[in-house]
Amino acid sequence: MDLDLDSLNKKINILAIFTGLFVSFVIPVMGFIIYGDTILSGSGQITPMGHMFFLPSMALLGGLVAALLKSEDFVEGLVNGGFLGLVITIIMGFVGGTLILLYMLFMGNLSTLFATSTTSVQNNINFMRIILQPFLIIWSGMLGGLVGYMVKVPFVR
Repeated sequence: MDLDLDSLNKKINILAIFTGLFVSFVIPVMGFIIYGDTILSGSGQITPMGHMFFLPSMALLGGLVAALLKSEDFVEGLVNGGFLGLVITIIMGFVGGTLILLYMLFMGNLSTLFATSTTSVQNNINFMRIILQPFLIIWSGMLGGLVGYMVKVPFVR
């Protein structure tokens, strides 16, 4: 089996990826409604359970939907799910980076306004979680794509 870049690009189905993205962004909204206290703490911050469970479950279910829509073999399921996980990682990284910058701006303005020292952002962020989270999301998307193909096979053949 030849897996060069051109063959991987041909296996990506953009319509399936966008449909999987839609499904994967509906999941947190439903999760916040059902399991709000598990995902968000009383201060409005996302809990470690929210980080390690809901972001990978977004990629898993989105990859499953993407593979159910368009996958001829297990490699297409892996590629579509992995690409979906990569897109989710990039979007969440942009949103998370923007929120961290806004947090730093807000805390800096508060410290100059009240002339007090505040804790730095580095003390409030667990860097190991930030490093491992993108890989977990991409692997979950690939697993969702593989499971989606395996679910689809008995019904197609």
